[in-house]
Amino acid sequence: MTPLRSSREWVAPAHSRQAVDRSGRMLLVECADDQLLESLETVNNWRSAHAFPLNSMQVGLRQRAKRIQGGAWTSQRLKRLPAILTKLRRFSKMNLSQVQDIAGCRAVLGTVPRVRRLVAAYKESGAEHVLHHEKDYVTTPQVSGYRGVHLIYRFRSIPRAEFNNLFVEVQIRSLLQHVWATAVETVDFFQRQTLKTGGGEQSWRRFFALASAAFARIERSPLVPETPEQSSAAYAELVYLEEELDVLRRLASYRQAFGEILAPSASRARIFLLRMVPRSGSDKLQLRVRGYRAAEAERAEADYYRYEQSIRGIRGADVVLVEVRSLAELRQAYPNYFVNTQFFERELRRLLRPRRKRG
Repeated sequence: MTPLRSSREWVAPAHSRQAVDRSGRMLLVECADDQLLESLETVNNWRSAHAFPLNSMQVGLRQRAKRIQGGAWTSQRLKRLPAILTKLRRFSKMNLSQVQDIAGCRAVLGTVPRVRRLVAAYKESGAEHVLHHEKDYVTTPQVSGYRGVHLIYRFRSIPRAEFNNLFVEVQIRSLLQHVWATAVETVDFFQRQTLKTGGGEQSWRRFFALASAAFARIERSPLVPETPEQSSAAYAELVYLEEELDVLRRLASYRQAFGEILAPSASRARIFLLRMVPRSGSDKLQLRVRGYRAAEAERAEADYYRYEQSIRGIRGADVVLVEVRSLAELRQAYPNYFVNTQFFERELRRLLRPRRKRG
């Protein structure tokens, strides 16, 4: 499917795949300024060239998803350059031209059966694009707890053959799968974790694996590997970790923090110190946000260390130092987090409430 005609000039690939791969490797090592600039130009062209296939695939995804569920959410994004380079570092044998998720579009539907219907609609459509690979993390969840279906396509178009064989990843998730993934990214951002890529603290990894397994039970789907098969044992561990990590209160404070960070008065700040302290006689957290300019990084680090020492032993208290390249990038990377973390918090409370009443 080709996008509607518009005045936009789509960027086409201007370099061979060999040149793209060479430039990708150059950005991972020290090199002369002229080589760096040339490599950046080549890599940015390669990334931008995925915009036309992505737009085309997203149009088709939106139409198919709406036929199954009128209120389905759809979105699209080009992978940011820092994320591309991080992936190349993680997978040292991967070339840039082999990265399959530079262009990605996503549909979120209410239930797993609707996810299955949308996947089937793609496979039965006879589309001109070629299904390169399918990753079904609903049938086989990842150990981290990630669930969803990824369809990797090679783009094909007769009138726009210059874009042929560029990869586009189509992600299809249920609402529970999506809000779980959003909560993981939120904790990664504020807690300086790397849960999304398999790192982070063991306690946080275990909590999210158990939360995903609980959601899988609700959806009558396969459980997350290495989580208890007996629901009573799984929920008992989930309750313990939620209390130990203070998950619900942290997420609520992070939602508030996004509003503080994105306030117009903070437009010149690039570093944010978030102090969360329980209010006297209340189970609510009091949030204070202080912004620093990039040149004040040392002062921000010193203040962070000082506050970290001052809250030791105070239950629920926390201090987080967040650095962003720009507020525009923050808005682009985390556009729906206020709503999505609220969904996760609501579902988590539903899971925990009956267990805590029994206790």
